[in-house]
Amino acid sequence: MASLAERSSIKTSPKQQDPKSDTAGTLIASSADNSEQRIVVVGAGPVGVRFCNELLRRNPESHITLIGNEPYQPYNRVQLTSVLAGSTGRDAIDLDLPNKKDHSNFDYQTANIVSIAKDARTITDGNGHEYKYDKLVLAVGSHPFMPTIPGSELPGVYTFRNLKDTDALYARLASARHVAVVGGGLLGIEAAKALRQQNTQVTLIQQSELLMNRQLDENASEKLADAVKSYGINLITNARISEVIGEERVESVKINRLGSNIDAKQEVLSCNTVLFATGIRANTRLALATKLDFGKGIKIDKNLQTSDPNIYAIGECAEFDDQTWGLVEPGYDQAAVLADRINGGQSEYFGSVSLARLKVIDQTICSIGDIDHRPNDPGRREIIYQSDENECYRKLILKRGRLIGAIGFGDWRETPRVQEALTNTRWINPLRQAWFRLTGELWPLESEDDNIERWPASTIVCQCNSVSVENILSAIDNGAATLEDIKTTTKAGTGCGSCQYLLAKAATSAGDRTREKFTIPLAAASLIAVVIACIQFWVPGLSLSESAQSVPLFEKIWNDKFYKQVTGFTMLGIIVLASLISLRKRIKFINFGDYKVWRMLHGILGVACIGLVMVHTGLHTGNNLNSYLLYNFIAVIVFGALTGVVIAESHRLSLDRGKKLRDVWYWTHLLVTWPLPVLLALHILSVYYF
Repeated sequence: MASLAERSSIKTSPKQQDPKSDTAGTLIASSADNSEQRIVVVGAGPVGVRFCNELLRRNPESHITLIGNEPYQPYNRVQLTSVLAGSTGRDAIDLDLPNKKDHSNFDYQTANIVSIAKDARTITDGNGHEYKYDKLVLAVGSHPFMPTIPGSELPGVYTFRNLKDTDALYARLASARHVAVVGGGLLGIEAAKALRQQNTQVTLIQQSELLMNRQLDENASEKLADAVKSYGINLITNARISEVIGEERVESVKINRLGSNIDAKQEVLSCNTVLFATGIRANTRLALATKLDFGKGIKIDKNLQTSDPNIYAIGECAEFDDQTWGLVEPGYDQAAVLADRINGGQSEYFGSVSLARLKVIDQTICSIGDIDHRPNDPGRREIIYQSDENECYRKLILKRGRLIGAIGFGDWRETPRVQEALTNTRWINPLRQAWFRLTGELWPLESEDDNIERWPASTIVCQCNSVSVENILSAIDNGAATLEDIKTTTKAGTGCGSCQYLLAKAATSAGDRTREKFTIPLAAASLIAVVIACIQFWVPGLSLSESAQSVPLFEKIWNDKFYKQVTGFTMLGIIVLASLISLRKRIKFINFGDYKVWRMLHGILGVACIGLVMVHTGLHTGNNLNSYLLYNFIAVIVFGALTGVVIAESHRLSLDRGKKLRDVWYWTHLLVTWPLPVLLALHILSVYYF
């Protein structure tokens, strides 16, 4: 699959905001023709609502009719298991529809669409009412797959896909003694957990040998199985339901234990409720009736168009490049691209990275990209980390050094950054690979590493609503000062809630824009270092005295071999010490002392070093290798000093501006530092051995 960076020719923002607010970003201009188009959206799930918000963000005057077929306010079905468990209220999962006061041309209707007339550009609902359209967007989602087995029509058999199913299951809990949940994917596991929280006996039955076999490998799946069992849920794997038994209602189910070739064993499990969570199928009924091209879903091209140029499909019902996605994130990608195209833009869709980052049985699970095990695939490597305590398991999948997949079980602070690296198929250098194998981390552990200001702007912080670092920092710069402000403005943290601690950290940082501790000495040291570096660079080298009988002290120091060795090796020791101090923020187990103190000392050592250089050289630049070493060292000092100044004065800058300046100078400082050890080694060899 193509990376997200290739997906769109422009950047599209996933934020659902009031388009008239400052935090909504710059509205994209559109022509009058686009404003007058009648856009009809069939499907009021998360993807359909997201599309409406994306289009109205670009063009607040768009004529949009959103049609849903459920008698409820549009809601986030991802959170239905929380409603079933009783941990989330019904109203808490409602989706925010565009405000009619700000978007007078937006309309929401409840109707069941039964037919599409392509030539007349009309759709008809079950009551015979017609809706005219210029562009029709099908976001009709999917329906639960129900295996064709005897007894599946009995009372007490349920599926779990919408709010009606949730209400029916919740009502059933009063009389449900033992529930058999069929399907060990995400939905089945979460449903089993929700039912177990209601003090119901639950047995989870999975046909595969592994739970979440499409998202996890064997090791992660085994850990998940242990977590499921610890929750008090009975688990049966490598088995399938062959019959639901009962006269007037469910009494038991017949289970076939699967052997290597044929059904090896058959048994009966007593239960009075069966919940099928055996996957989903795209809703293609309208496509079939309208003679649109379809396969597993409604076929679309890179413009999100179906076989009719005025009809589009997005979300779970859409099939692109022979693939459908059962997760909401790809639908959000498609909604943003389609909103841009209908508004006159040139975005194109090239597929989505398969991504699941979620809480399952109170365990954080991450599954991103291509995780299929293919040992004979040339250039493909798997790197695994597992903690000694066996509490976490992580795996990276690389293709010729580039990240294409990742699996994580247990808390993994780097998950958003791993997602960003995978989305853009970033190259993971051998040192990072070795570090991951040793520590389970890819990036340095800083005392502020959970501060999203330090992350790449494109990193997705809120997976549920596709909210990036850039979106959040922009909202903060425009006045969002608390966690609730950030959630309201960007919608981040309103889904599963796993990113709320990051948002709280950002809000705290935004509310405390005072100068950090120990940054005044850091700024002073940085400015002094720059001044000395300028003197070293621009002031001519000192001349030798005319008489050997009256040699000034300073000349003895820079021109005498013994003193040059003293200053040279002192300088080398300071460089080594400064390098060790810099590891304080990069190595997990070096965490003693206040990081800000170590950062200040790092800057002071830089001043000492450039001062010794001046003494060591007598302001001479040297020739050949010596001059290269000197210029490289001055560059290291200057860029390090600029980084220190930006850090010290970042409280005066916006979060976004401060982050960008800090990143520029920090990475430049790091880049020019790499040649220094080599040049130093060559210099020492040339002096003492050649």
